[in-house]
Amino acid sequence: MLEEIVVKDLGIIKDATLTFTKGLTCLTGETGAGKTMVLSALGLLLGKRSDSSIVRAGAVATSVEGCFYVSGNKIVDSIIEDAGGTIDESQLYINRTVFSDGRSKASAGGKGTPASVLTAIGDALVSIHGQSDQVRLKSPTAQREALDGYNKSVMLPVIGAYKVTYSAWKNAFDELEDVKNNMFAREREFEELTKAINDISKVEPVSGEDEKLKNDADRLANVEILKEATSLALNKLSTEEWDVTDASSLISEACKVLENVSSYDTVVLKLAEKAEEIKSELINLVGELSGYLENIDVDALEELNNVQERRASIASLIRKYGPTLDDVIKLYEEGAQRVDSLNPENYNIEVLEARVDTLFEELKHKADILTEARKSNAEEVASRINEELKGLAMAGSAVVIEVASSGSYTSNGADEVSFLLKSHANSEARPISKGASGGELSRLMLALEVVLADPSTTATFIFDEVDSGVGGASATEIGKRLARLAKDAQVIVVTHLPQVAVFADNHLRVLKTSGEDFVSTDVSALNEGEIVNEIARMLSGLDESETGQAHAKEMLNLASEFKKCL
Repeated sequence: MLEEIVVKDLGIIKDATLTFTKGLTCLTGETGAGKTMVLSALGLLLGKRSDSSIVRAGAVATSVEGCFYVSGNKIVDSIIEDAGGTIDESQLYINRTVFSDGRSKASAGGKGTPASVLTAIGDALVSIHGQSDQVRLKSPTAQREALDGYNKSVMLPVIGAYKVTYSAWKNAFDELEDVKNNMFAREREFEELTKAINDISKVEPVSGEDEKLKNDADRLANVEILKEATSLALNKLSTEEWDVTDASSLISEACKVLENVSSYDTVVLKLAEKAEEIKSELINLVGELSGYLENIDVDALEELNNVQERRASIASLIRKYGPTLDDVIKLYEEGAQRVDSLNPENYNIEVLEARVDTLFEELKHKADILTEARKSNAEEVASRINEELKGLAMAGSAVVIEVASSGSYTSNGADEVSFLLKSHANSEARPISKGASGGELSRLMLALEVVLADPSTTATFIFDEVDSGVGGASATEIGKRLARLAKDAQVIVVTHLPQVAVFADNHLRVLKTSGEDFVSTDVSALNEGEIVNEIARMLSGLDESETGQAHAKEMLNLASEFKKCL
């Protein structure tokens, strides 16, 4: 929903702040006051092409800033996230600046963006209808989506059932095509993967084993050095040679000396006890060294050969299937599942073709059901739209919604949906954007929106020239339809008819003032008394006329009663 627009130096608007609310907002003012400038400002925010001619005379640039409430709009959330911007507590701020030299810049959510991003945001938030604007339902896709969005309780289950079948058929079809087109590659992959799994299963490597084997090989390859060092250390600690003094003999002598005098001093007693502990640890160390020395050369050569052979086997696997041992193990674990799916014995082209054919028959049946549902919807929607047109001074016109075969099956069915307009009973049905004049096009889109509008996807509707060439009772009917549409959405309309303006929930007046060397436009929200004066002015040009004001009050009261019944 559009909450606010701040406009500076746009055309004859010097500085204006417009606040919008839910419901119906009407912009009124004298001809030439600048009402369309407000829509021009909004157009800039929504990515329309800029033109330096819109910059107010003497100003450096035109700037427009808008604030939209976008809570729950996932499309806008995604657009802003991709653009690098942010949404502040469900409020999205958009800015567009056009310089007098023709340059322009834009930002959305505080991040500079190209105008195309603003266009994408606008498509998700606002629908603008006017003589120079693109029709929202111009594309076949938009027309199909609009038709499918009507009578959802019936359409959604039918569409959902079709999509489930389409997805199953498409997956089966793609699998069959993959098997046919890649049979040689699949067989080759199967053979290569089978060989790899067999090679790895023969070795049965364990994660981290390559590092362990490297350490074992280093140890075994240096067994003589280790043996010599261990023997030397053992001789230093304990030896049977009578002419060599070892550490064991020395610690034993020290223990005896201290023990002989320990009764004279408790300090020496404790020292003697520590010496005995060291002696005991030394005896244990000597025992461990002796054991290591006895076992170090037992089958060392044979063990080294075994380690080197194991290392070679694992190195071969890493070279073929690495670059690391963990990659080899991962290939083995994941390959076991992949090889089953590649096994020619596990797939049969004839079986796959039969499944595709069966699903396609089901798909055609579901598509026929969807087509019939769309045709039924089309009749009802066209009938309702045509009833609306009668009240909008277009009684001779009729909308025709065609549902024809597209010749192919997609995720959305096998139909092409076309919204066409017949300007009179004997005329040819033409696309709606080509079959109506500017004013008629706006009224036609009003009728379409009243019937088809979905506020969950488009929160703001804007109409310009919707009342062009209309007056009297037809103008009142336009006002009623705008009020009905505004019951569940935000509607903004530029109007010159009091029959439309009286239905406004929020009334903005555009007022032009001029002097000898300046022209400016101000936009202000009207209070209750000012609304009466404005409606009286629109009725007779005399805003202070008692008769005009009485008529204005009567029309406002009637409109109020109508809105209470919505």
